[in-house]
Amino acid sequence: MSIPLPVDRMPEAEAALRLAFFLLGSPGCAPEIEVNMDGAQVSVGKKTIFPVREFLLDSGWQLVTPIGSRDWQGIYQNGVRRIIVRSQTALGDVIAKVGNHRLRAECKKGPLKQSKGSKEYKALWEAIGQLVATEHVGHQDILIGAVPLTDTFAKLVENWRRRPLVVQSGIKFLMVGRNGDVRGCESLGIE
Repeated sequence: MSIPLPVDRMPEAEAALRLAFFLLGSPGCAPEIEVNMDGAQVSVGKKTIFPVREFLLDSGWQLVTPIGSRDWQGIYQNGVRRIIVRSQTALGDVIAKVGNHRLRAECKKGPLKQSKGSKEYKALWEAIGQLVATEHVGHQDILIGAVPLTDTFAKLVENWRRRPLVVQSGIKFLMVGRNGDVRGCESLGIE
């Protein structure tokens, strides 16, 4: 079975889960990652925005421990790797321990083809704003804005990662592809 995904955009929940998959396969990453999502990223009323549980099951993950009040929340396992999916805010969408660092990523949805109306700008602004407003940041934390892997996002990220205040803040950018590719990891020391 394959979950049908929108061909023109990557939902925020998909970007977060794909980033988690990638990080769990990276050297030095702890075998457990937290993924926090707002309920509106999953469904609004009776409309499904992104089928989290089905996507995880289709990707080889098993729900081993339900948590929370929604059927998609819980601890999912694939071999020794675990993803804890919750609905908690202000912590980061994806939290992973890699070596001596904790990665905190704010993931954003976005168009997969060039859009009208600068949706890509808005997504990056939102990620930066959320990262700058993070309430508790330790010296070992690496703050990351993660967006879909497209040519438009790549141009913006290349430009913005060199801006003086972005450099001073230490914010990094990753671009997440549907094919499992994640670009920008060289800035984190992850291959």
